[in-house]
Amino acid sequence: MIENYKNKVICSDYLKVLEDVQDKSIDLILTSPPFLDKEVPYEYYSWLECFLNIAKEKSKNILMFNSSQRLIEICKRFNPITVLVWNKKFTMSAFRYEPIFLFCNLDQKIWGRGRIWSTCISCVPPRKKQTINENPIEVYVQLLKYFPDCKIVCDPFVGSGTTCIAAKQLGRDYIGIDINPECCKITEKRLNFHNETVFQSETKGEK
Repeated sequence: MIENYKNKVICSDYLKVLEDVQDKSIDLILTSPPFLDKEVPYEYYSWLECFLNIAKEKSKNILMFNSSQRLIEICKRFNPITVLVWNKKFTMSAFRYEPIFLFCNLDQKIWGRGRIWSTCISCVPPRKKQTINENPIEVYVQLLKYFPDCKIVCDPFVGSGTTCIAAKQLGRDYIGIDINPECCKITEKRLNFHNETVFQSETKGEK
């Protein structure tokens, strides 16, 4: 049941958790899955297909970061509705842009005339990272704002918890999942720090 997992960080294989929730009970999966072949247990695109299949069953919408080097192959194999682009403002062109693939139940394309969104999301990655793949909260907040009706947000590869923090900032329910216990600890720590920061800010405002 989805209620058992709301606003929690679960240390588990994502498959076990998603198989336990009702179909379409998640409004949005926002995630950055492993990019590298060595990070998954078998052939990369077969693994990614397995993830997307269950994600589409359990969630109404999916926003998935991935490598720009996989852009064409993912579009050919999985036919996303559209692709957003994150401009990291790096000087090295090979790493400047990162695609964000949208999969949802809409038949029509959204956000522009083409399959590639014409306007980039611009935000520099954080310098001090909790994990090597940590993305800035600002990008996730901006993405969530495109989906105002998505109240339950899930990240099956939660990493350092950026999706959960962004969802919490916007008053959404979150579900964070990661098989790595250290990632779950980092996420819990960041969520607790966010709670304390918000409390201190609100307290100052009352004076």
